[in-house]
Amino acid sequence: MIQETLELVYAGHNKTGEVAITTLDFPDNETTAFWVGTEEGNIYQANRYDRAGAKAGLNQYDVYKGHSGPITGLSFHPLIGPVDFSDLFLSCSVDWTVKLWRSKSLAKPSTTSQTVTPIYSFDEADDYVYDVKWHPAHPAVFASVDGSGKFDLWNLNVDTEVRGPGLRFMLYLIRLHVGAGCVYHRECGTCAQQVAMGSQRRSACHLRWQ
Repeated sequence: MIQETLELVYAGHNKTGEVAITTLDFPDNETTAFWVGTEEGNIYQANRYDRAGAKAGLNQYDVYKGHSGPITGLSFHPLIGPVDFSDLFLSCSVDWTVKLWRSKSLAKPSTTSQTVTPIYSFDEADDYVYDVKWHPAHPAVFASVDGSGKFDLWNLNVDTEVRGPGLRFMLYLIRLHVGAGCVYHRECGTCAQQVAMGSQRRSACHLRWQ
């Protein structure tokens, strides 16, 4: 079993260079560059190895700022369809929001300090948002789950301010997983073997129990 360790520090911190990582994600077809969410609410890009114009570890110049609490989930847009949206990613946080971002190009790394702000903020959650995931087949659809037990589907082709049909579960939902053609949730604890499946077609959202 191959194991790697990578020290992630950020020299711009006032008191310490240490960064408390809470989540991370890799863009599709990328194995050396990844993005991390932190306890402080910022997002950073990092490299596993030295690459052209950038050293291994955290990118010291680009800071993605927009959340006011720890980041709980990151999800890069899957590389699907005729249009490449793989530079877009979603983040969620205990600040009750989901945010949409455009990642900086790896081919043109910054040489001075830059603050990257979100493209859009989704503020409709009823509690801490614990996870967010893009739909694996529909480029405009993503799902989020919050601490009140609410599982929401969003279709950006329809509306960015009104979420689609949602389901509220009595048990808390912690993490979302993606499979072929569906987005589903895993409940915490020991519970009945019921899984909510979301199948998003071109217009309406269809939910079924399985």
